[in-house]
Amino acid sequence: FFLKMLILCEHTDLFLQPKKDILPIKHPNNCMSRYRKILQKVFASLLFIALVSFNNNSFAADGEALFKANCASCHKPLEDYTGPMLQGARGREPSPDWAIKWVNNVNTMLETDAYAKGLLAKYGAKMTQFNLKEDEIKSILDYADAYKAPIPTTGGLREHQQKTILYCLEF
Repeated sequence: FFLKMLILCEHTDLFLQPKKDILPIKHPNNCMSRYRKILQKVFASLLFIALVSFNNNSFAADGEALFKANCASCHKPLEDYTGPMLQGARGREPSPDWAIKWVNNVNTMLETDAYAKGLLAKYGAKMTQFNLKEDEIKSILDYADAYKAPIPTTGGLREHQQKTILYCLEF
């Protein structure tokens, strides 16, 4: 610090030239090595790919969370319940954007839309009107379309395996 101050005091003309280096670089090759620059670029690329893939997975998780929070009490992905099953709903609806209009305008559509009136007649229950964004509705329907029923497990050891273990423990 004192060395810089001394140079500044001796060379007052440096104050008039703000872009001029006060202390010249002694070692011009003192920059990052070529390999370090390559590693930084590779790391930055991998980080970017990880963030993009995490973002895509988060949309699917959001669809599941939104479904469980808003839809699961009346809908199931694979079977009719209080309301229709949601898997394949976009294929059964009159238009591709029908669900987006329906979710946020249930009361209006029950008065004007024939398909909505048919749903009310079939299921006997009026859907709760929500205030969801278009991408949230799409992520719920994407989750329902991708949903696969869980595979039932046998729940542990079979009967003959239990007898074998008990027989071994008796001795």
